[in-house]
Amino acid sequence: MKSIKDWFIFGVLFMLVNFKPIYSYSQNIKDLREIGNYVQIFYNTLNDYQTGVTLNGYTRIRLKFRYDGSSGWELRLFTNSAEIEYEGAPTENLDLTDLSITPTILSTSDPTNTINGSYSLVQGPFDPSKPEQVLVSGTGGTVGTDPPIEVEISITYSMGNMLNKPPGLYFVTLQFLLVEK
Repeated sequence: MKSIKDWFIFGVLFMLVNFKPIYSYSQNIKDLREIGNYVQIFYNTLNDYQTGVTLNGYTRIRLKFRYDGSSGWELRLFTNSAEIEYEGAPTENLDLTDLSITPTILSTSDPTNTINGSYSLVQGPFDPSKPEQVLVSGTGGTVGTDPPIEVEISITYSMGNMLNKPPGLYFVTLQFLLVEK
């Protein structure tokens, strides 16, 4: 005859084996990892002034998303700066629209990814009513029993012709935010 202790151990093991998959997929996940959110562009040669400067793949972003009941996800990008700052004097700062931002999806488990082709950098803070802050979006990761979607993104920055501007360092800090729709 089995003791109460044996039945208890059997019951606990039974629950761990049978309920673990449900527990592990029922949590909402919003994980965003970024490298390179402080953009620095340095002009110091005649070629830089004539053709501009491009930072290929300067920022790398990895995100995981699963949010039960949402209609998808959005990766938003904004800055708290009013201008692209110049190291020498604030009178030489540039407008935020002078910085061209081009995201590229490197890998994804969400086939519904959409890159915002009309993206332009805007001053923050985060505002859900500003669709221009959406850099990339998708509709995956909305069912709690599915594994989270994973997306890896590379971002290239460029600034064009800088004739009649002083040489030196121009910089801006960017903020990325992963939100559910």
